[in-house]
Order: sequence, then structure tokens, then C-alpha cells
Amino acid sequence: MANGMLADACSTLKDGEKPIIHSDRGRHYRWPERIRIRTDNNLTRSTGAKGCSPDNAAAEGFFGRPRQEFFRKRSFAGVSMDGFIDMLDDYMVRYRDRRIKTEPGHGHHGSSTRARFVA
Repeated sequence: MANGMLADACSTLKDGEKPIIHSDRGRHYRWPERIRIRTDNNLTRSTGAKGCSPDNAAAEGFFGRPRQEFFRKRSFAGVSMDGFIDMLDDYMVRYRDRRIKTEPGHGHHGSSTRARFVA
């Protein structure tokens, strides 16, 4: 499944696009087929050296916040793909532009501001 999704995503790349993909270097990310797909499509992993937890923590933190704030406890039954994309776009704009931050570009992770946005 992981290889299939990566191959499907790579099939949509335009000439010259070289995306960065997140990989925590778990077992299935080291399978020969996944490495071949990554190499054939000139993909760069987001993590650095093996066992470099700060790299992985930053990526997991970024992807974990939308899971908690956007996906969890929400039903998308009856929502069209275009509707879902619009909802996700709106969330990402709030995440990027209006989220409470401790310094530019860094979200605050304290319990008093968890899942809150600046209006």
C-alpha cells in the first residue's frame, strides 16, 4: 500500500518537480521497491541521518496537528472531493496565518493554547 500510494503520487509529477517526502525510515520505507520509486522520481526524504529524532519530530509534529484538529471527530460523509479540498485549504490557511505562535513560523505547543486559533 505504501509503495502504491507513492508510485501513484509520482505519476502526477510534472517535469522538473522534485518533491520532498517524509520518511521516518521505518521498515517499509527501506524496501527495495520504495527505494527504486524514490530514486527513479528524484525524491528527497525529509529526514536526515538515521536515528535523527529532531528531524522526524518536526515532520511528525506538523502532520500530527491536522490529524488532531482537522480530521479527528469529524465526519466527511456526504462531502464531495472538491468540498473536502476546500475545507482542508481553509484549515491550512488558518494553520499557517492565524495560529497562535511563539515566534514567526513556529506554533505554540503549550496546553493552554492547544487547538486554538487567533480570530
